Amino acid sequence: MCLSVTVSFDDCCLKHVSSLGHKVQRNVVQYTRQNVDGGCNLPAIIFITKRNRLYCANPASNWVKKLMIRVDKKRYGAKFGEKPYKG
Repeated sequence: MCLSVTVSFDDCCLKHVSSLGHKVQRNVVQYTRQNVDGGCNLPAIIFITKRNRLYCANPASNWVKKLMIRVDKKRYGAKFGEKPYKG
């Protein structure tokens, strides 16, 4: 399991991690998207931990999508992502 991240001088991810351990995933507090533009030629989700460590991940991976939902629920409350009631 690779837990390091490679970020260039333009603050771009140069490769993705294949996975994050359970303890690292629990410490993720937010994420940001890296779009392909300018000097950044790799789409990525950049997870940020409590200790400000950065991990670049492939936005197409299922575990990445699940972790993004989990982080959103932590940040925005338990009702985030639920369908509204249509009584």
